[in-house]
Amino acid sequence: MKRLLSVFLAAIIAVSCISFVSAEEFDFDIIKQPTVADPTFEVTPEDKFTFQWYEVQSVTHIIDDTMTDYCDGVYDPETQLWIGSPSKPNEYDDFTEYTLDLFELHLEKDQCVKITLTNPNAVSPVDPDIRFVDYQNDCFNVAEYDENGVAFFTAEASGLYTIYQYALYPETTEFRFEFSEEQSEPLPNETQKTLSSFELGNTYYVIATDANGNTLVSDRLLMEYAITKQPTPDNPSVKVTFEDDIASCQWHSTVIGDRIVTDIMATPGYYEGESEGERAIFDEESGSWIPSLYAKSTDGGGKIYYEYDLFEISLKEGETILIIPSAELRGDIIYTFSDNMNSLDTKNAWTVEDGAHYFTAPQTDSYYFYLQTYVEDITFRAYLCGDEIIGDAVENETSNKLSAKEAGDYVCIITYKDGTQLISDVVTLAESGNSTLGDVNSDGAINQYDYILVKRHYFGTRYLTDDELARADANKDGAVNQYDYILIKRHYFGTYVIG
Repeated sequence: MKRLLSVFLAAIIAVSCISFVSAEEFDFDIIKQPTVADPTFEVTPEDKFTFQWYEVQSVTHIIDDTMTDYCDGVYDPETQLWIGSPSKPNEYDDFTEYTLDLFELHLEKDQCVKITLTNPNAVSPVDPDIRFVDYQNDCFNVAEYDENGVAFFTAEASGLYTIYQYALYPETTEFRFEFSEEQSEPLPNETQKTLSSFELGNTYYVIATDANGNTLVSDRLLMEYAITKQPTPDNPSVKVTFEDDIASCQWHSTVIGDRIVTDIMATPGYYEGESEGERAIFDEESGSWIPSLYAKSTDGGGKIYYEYDLFEISLKEGETILIIPSAELRGDIIYTFSDNMNSLDTKNAWTVEDGAHYFTAPQTDSYYFYLQTYVEDITFRAYLCGDEIIGDAVENETSNKLSAKEAGDYVCIITYKDGTQLISDVVTLAESGNSTLGDVNSDGAINQYDYILVKRHYFGTRYLTDDELARADANKDGAVNQYDYILIKRHYFGTYVIG
């Protein structure tokens, strides 16, 4: 018995030792994901890993009869079109519709299928959408055609989908089905942690592998036009990706004002009634919103009561929106959070001054605004209050670095050859120009050159100008002397921070 117990304990110790070693082997982590600004994948311990970059490619497949399980429809390899097999005619007063059985298709979750209908007028006016049914997972879905006869379906779950369509003219109703799948190709010369060569619009990722076959996979990286360095008061310059594609660079002044809310900034409110959909409209000429009628009813006093949809807009916490109706509202403007339409507020959220309604976002979210009013014909103007508005172009400021000395707010607009525009963050220059206190020579940095100038001024070998004197007065005592020299020098060496 003792011998068996000893063997048993030895086995436990051996297993424990193996587990301990295994845990040590898995002691690695991701330090930094690759970005457009710096496509480097940092892992630890770095010397234990090899790297391989991959390019993600999208490949489109035409769905033919070799990809389907059970086919009632007929596939023509020459035209790459499907013709459904008609069954179950439904008689209506004015027409007869047929069920066109097509095929069954295996789809993975989130896989997307594109359907093109060659004759959009052939579908049933009662049931115009194409059906995708996964009987096993009890999923019944429809894909709606656009005006060009194109529809897209995305699988909610992996499974076998039965596809059919209601149509008026089965013999002339033809379909093209296609789906895209991703393939990853290793890049032969990209075996370092940093991606060295890439193309606009392509997607990449990297896999780091250690000697035991353990892997770390990076996030996907889409190489796109992007600002990689924003301007600051100390260094008012902008850096971007794909600089060779830039067509122009222009600095603009900015002002604080009320920016009109257009349909580019907001999504028009939409109500789909029994007969046809109604959408709120933004009229560019008048700068007004024409809301969509959701419903009208009679209140207890016999008055007609209207509900209108206005628009949906994303607001940051603290941002204020101003809505001005064309007539006395005699009702409420209501907001809801877009992902929770039951969470709403009315009068308590608004400040009303002279008929203007102000709303301040309580949190960063997407907000949906609609109206309850007794007024039948009404329009609205809407503004974002206190927004940065891009002003006039600054003369001769057409490089990536701002050289202006005048105090104010500025942004840089970079335009690429294909028309893509990037707008930088706003940079604020102080009264002394584009330099901070201590930056005597206004070169964008506080360094040895600045405290040497102060020293020369103090000893009378090189006097400072009025602007330079204002920037050299580091302790703001009204005089430039040895104390300012010491403060600027200490700032340069990191033992003191000016301001």
